[in-house]
Amino acid sequence: MCITFISNAIGRRFRRLWTITAEDDADIHTAGPSNTKSLDYDCDDDDNITSSKLEDAINALSTKFLSNETLQAVHNIRSIVTNLSDFGVVDIFAKYPIKDIAASILALARLQHVESSTVVVATTNDGESIDASRKSAANNYSDTTTRTKQGSSSSTTMIRMNNSIIGNEVEEELLHNLAHYAIFARAAYGWDLKLLSGKLHFSSLTVLTRETGIPQKHVLSTNWSAKTHLPAYFIVRDVERQKIILSIRGTLSVRDVLTDLCCTSEEFPTHDDAEMPRKNDDTINFPSSSSTDSQKYNARAHVGMVAAARGVAKNAREIIATELASNPHYKLLIVGHSLGGGTAAVLGTMWQNTFPGVVVYAYGSPCVGPLDAQPTINKSIISVVGEGDPFSCLSIGHVADISSVLSELCEDHSLRNEILGRTRSDVVNMSDEDVNWSIDKMKVLRRGVDIRMHEAGSAEKFYPPGRILYMEGNLFSNSENITLREVTQSKFQSLRLHHRMLDFSQHIPHRYEGVLSRISSTLHRSKNK
Repeated sequence: MCITFISNAIGRRFRRLWTITAEDDADIHTAGPSNTKSLDYDCDDDDNITSSKLEDAINALSTKFLSNETLQAVHNIRSIVTNLSDFGVVDIFAKYPIKDIAASILALARLQHVESSTVVVATTNDGESIDASRKSAANNYSDTTTRTKQGSSSSTTMIRMNNSIIGNEVEEELLHNLAHYAIFARAAYGWDLKLLSGKLHFSSLTVLTRETGIPQKHVLSTNWSAKTHLPAYFIVRDVERQKIILSIRGTLSVRDVLTDLCCTSEEFPTHDDAEMPRKNDDTINFPSSSSTDSQKYNARAHVGMVAAARGVAKNAREIIATELASNPHYKLLIVGHSLGGGTAAVLGTMWQNTFPGVVVYAYGSPCVGPLDAQPTINKSIISVVGEGDPFSCLSIGHVADISSVLSELCEDHSLRNEILGRTRSDVVNMSDEDVNWSIDKMKVLRRGVDIRMHEAGSAEKFYPPGRILYMEGNLFSNSENITLREVTQSKFQSLRLHHRMLDFSQHIPHRYEGVLSRISSTLHRSKNK
């Protein structure tokens, strides 16, 4: 994409220079209009030849100086961008006036706001009705809710996981582990992230050992320099919890962005036997699965994350296998934030038979794969997603959906004006008739999009993988007014339009670490009272 842009820009400059020179020559050496026309024709041919040769030269230089992975990523991204319509994405900015687009965005944003602000009444185990904090009726989260009060009535933490009370030991341990290993996910960013936060460290290894408390002798491997389709990562031995930890870094470099943008889907096997070394006296005997067992899984995910998982697997597999062979009572835990979390989810799915019992913690997990395939349905993956995280419902399928709805609103002025009229007031001041009409209209629009997308064979939506724990409330303050509940992938069915939808501060690793730490501390205090 960048190569094409540069070549086209330089080509235009050459064509302009050539045209001026040719016109000067025509004034001096020609006397008739027919000759001038012939010269213009030859100039166009030469322009095309010049542009083609220039692009070939730039491509040759790129091939020489860029890695094969980077070239492949650029090719994939260019193919996606130039064929967006094939994925169902409507180029509304090319089709409609800006004023119609702006009005349609406002109308859709208001409908989504009404839908998400509708009160749902849930029930406790005793049948007592409670307010579910103005959650969306469309999400159908009417399962069991438990509130654990801390201190005064103004400080409340509601925790709901697996449709059961958080008081059982398994879920409590999971919550404490999530809070603990969020530190490891952040530490994978090394000193770079510390520098961005205004703190200077001499090395990423220093950050790792200080932040996690893991002694340097238990640091098994580090790779702090990311490449295209090979994110930074580290492997450590957690002696206290008897785990081997593989932590994969999220997006921090241009190469990571290239991996992010390779956003179509790819099928992959849930084992990596083909990439393993031959078994002999000098190699580790890797656990593996038969081809029959491995083929029963339907695995499909984000192309860039699949490639990144393969890259990490190639470098890390033997180290991990050696450690687990030496410590058979240890288990493998893969953690990561953002792109690192998505890559961890794919890698955990690939390794579920290679390293039985592998568990994945994905913080700020992006959309990784379609609804009906692994890793989305892999319950050994725990995804933690914060309210307002812009990457939790962002894939080509989501963009295609929303562009289709906006296109419909740009076309149907009367519907758009009625929406704007009915939603002029805030939700609390709207009449019941207007609220119900807005919810029904949102359902009709979504149903129409689903039908059109299915008929056109457009891009499928991706979702956060595994079990999803959703954090809500005052996530940026020290308040304990926080909700943690388990939700399904349907929570992330639509890309919501709102004024903070591009607020990347809601995605940073510190946010997840801080919120989970507060929830864990709150639960610990309540148990000790």
